[in-house]
Amino acid sequence: MVSRITLQTFLIITFFIGLLSCQKKEEKGEALAKLHCASCHQFPEPSLLDQNTWQTSVLPKMAIRMGMRPLIDL
Repeated sequence: MVSRITLQTFLIITFFIGLLSCQKKEEKGEALAKLHCASCHQFPEPSLLDQNTWQTSVLPKMAIRMGMRPLIDL
């Protein structure tokens, strides 16, 4: 079951990356954020927080929740 979900996720992400390859850099980032963030909760507008807070607080914490980073870096 886990490998099936992983394969489906991979295919979906690959499909969207292909669609995004023709867009501007800013549009790609927005589309990826909407894809990943809105998959679990309502999409937060970037203007909600300042850039420093997103980069140093929110995004690292979300990476941990998504399993992309260990809880404690050794």
